[in-house]
This record gives sequence, C-alpha cells and structure tokens, in this order.
Amino acid sequence: RLVLHNRENVIYFDGMPSGRFNWVYNMSIANGKYIALCDGDDYWKDCYKLQKQVDFLETNPDYGLVHTDVDILDSKNNIQEQYYTSREMKWRSGEVYEDLMSVNYAIQTSTAVFVRKLVQDKLLDIDDKLWSFYAGDVPLWLELARLSKIKYIPSVTTCRRHTRPGGLHIIDSSKRMGFKKSLYECRKYFGDKYFWPASSQKKSEYWFANEQIRLGYK
Repeated sequence: RLVLHNRENVIYFDGMPSGRFNWVYNMSIANGKYIALCDGDDYWKDCYKLQKQVDFLETNPDYGLVHTDVDILDSKNNIQEQYYTSREMKWRSGEVYEDLMSVNYAIQTSTAVFVRKLVQDKLLDIDDKLWSFYAGDVPLWLELARLSKIKYIPSVTTCRRHTRPGGLHIIDSSKRMGFKKSLYECRKYFGDKYFWPASSQKKSEYWFANEQIRLGYK
C-alpha cells in the first residue's frame, strides 16, 4: 500500500535525505507475526529461507531473531566470499549482546527475520537518538539481543550485492571514518543507557582506536 508522509519527517545524514523514517515507520505499522528484511539490491536465493527461520522462532519463543550466512557478490554477480564462512569464526547463537557490543558479531540485514511484537512493544517507543546512527540496523540488533536470544543458521540463504559504496564499503576515507565513529557511538549509547560489559567496552574502544590509526584520524 502507498503511505504518504510529510517531507519534514525525512531523516538526513550529512545533509542528504535518507529512507530511515520510512524504514522505522513501516516497522511500526507492520501487522504480521514476524518481519523479514531484504535491502533493495540484495535477494534471497533459498526458497525455504523464511520457512526455516519461522519454524525455529515458532518452537523457540525465547529467541527474537534468526539470521544466516550470505554470499557477497561483486558488480558482475560473481561470489566474492561467504561472509561468515570466510571469516573462519564460530558465530554463536543465544545470548550475543556482549558480542555485538564488542564489535565481534555481525548480522547481515537481508538475512534477518525477527519477532514483530518484540520490535513494536520495545523499540519504537524509545528516543529518536536510536535512529540517528548511520547504520540503522545495528541499534535494532543490539536492542533485540538485549531483549532476547539470537539464532544463527550456518547456511547461505541470501545474496548481498556490493555494487555501490555504502556502510563499511564507503570509498571516501573521511566518510568511512564517520561511519565507523557512528558504530562506536552507537555502542556507547547503549552502554550508557543500559550496560556495557567491561570486556566488550575494552574491545570496542580498541577497535575504534585501531580504525582511527588505520584511516589516519584522531
């Protein structure tokens, strides 16, 4: 359905309009039991993706989100890597809030399915600061991980295209540093508002300091 909004509702980043307001608003009016996300330039390759994830959530009510591995594609649709498999890390399921806070855990947006009611009851009534960070999905994952368990399924269900610079693939070094700073500040926001385990805080601060050195910023 078509929903018209006032242009004054648009959320800007670096002076440029974004689709962030629409993203948050659409979650607020969704009425299905679960919400699945898929960015416009990504696609699902497993026809049973949603069924697998919903089946798990139906039988595990203490979990609020399920995500999977993803193929990273270049501009010619060649597979560059499988995001999680290529990093040779064991991606945990269960209580992962501390891992997310230490920047040691990632959730690929287009693979995620989560409980709608959990989002609408707990996320959409909090302050606007949550949605002001560059990576709008990171605050969402942090809140869901704080409120519920997270499940990782080690199979590729989705293809993510890297055909345009964005997020961690921003080419301009100053904008890239701005994005990384926003990731750190997002975690600091959660740490100040809720809690930040000492080990996670130390890892996150080390990561941000290392990125500043690597990109030549103070």
